[in-house]
Amino acid sequence: MPKSNSRVERENDDVCLAEDNVINRRTLFSAIAGMGVLAATGAAVQAQEDDGPAPGDILVNSKGGAVLTPADIDPTAKTVVIAYAQDAAGNVKKGNKNKIAVVKVDPANVGSESEGRGADGLMAYSAICTHAGCEVKSFLPDRGIMRCPCHGSEFDPANNGVVEKGPAKHRLASLVIAVEDDQIVIKEGFDAEVGAQS
Repeated sequence: MPKSNSRVERENDDVCLAEDNVINRRTLFSAIAGMGVLAATGAAVQAQEDDGPAPGDILVNSKGGAVLTPADIDPTAKTVVIAYAQDAAGNVKKGNKNKIAVVKVDPANVGSESEGRGADGLMAYSAICTHAGCEVKSFLPDRGIMRCPCHGSEFDPANNGVVEKGPAKHRLASLVIAVEDDQIVIKEGFDAEVGAQS
C-alpha cells in the first residue's frame, strides 16, 4: 500500500496529536487536583484523630452519633457505652485512641481518686486497654468492674480506672466530666497515656 505523505494529512495528524496531548494534560491536572483534595481530607481526618477529647466537648454515641444523656447509661448493662467527643462546631473526634467508655457506678462506691471526676456515678475512661490495645467493652455490674474481652484485664471505674486484675499493668486514662443541660460534658481531657503500654 502506498504511504500517504500529503501535507494536509500530516497537518491533520499533528492537530489530532496536539488534541490528544491537551486531553492528557487536562486529565493529569484533574488527577493532581484530586490528589490534593484527598491529601487535605486525609490530613484533616488525621488531625481530628490526633485531637483528643477536650474541655467543652460533649459525648456522643459511637454508633450513630446521638448525644449521650445520663439516662443512656444503664448501671445494670453488661457492656459499657462507647462514645466519642464532639466539639462545639459539631466535629466528632473519631479514631481508636478517642474511644471513650462511659459507665455508671454506685456514687457511694466512688473512691477518693475518682471524686470530682464524674457526675452522680457517671464515669468516663479511655476504652482502649493498656495491655494490648483492645477495646474495653464489658461491664460486670454486680462487681462494678470494666473488663477487656481480649485477655481478661479488669479495671475499677469507681477508683480512677485502676487495674483490678492483669495482665494490664497500667490504669485506664480518665476524663473529668459533668452533666449540663442533660448532656455529658468533658471538663478535662485524658489524664494519662491512652492505649497499650504493657
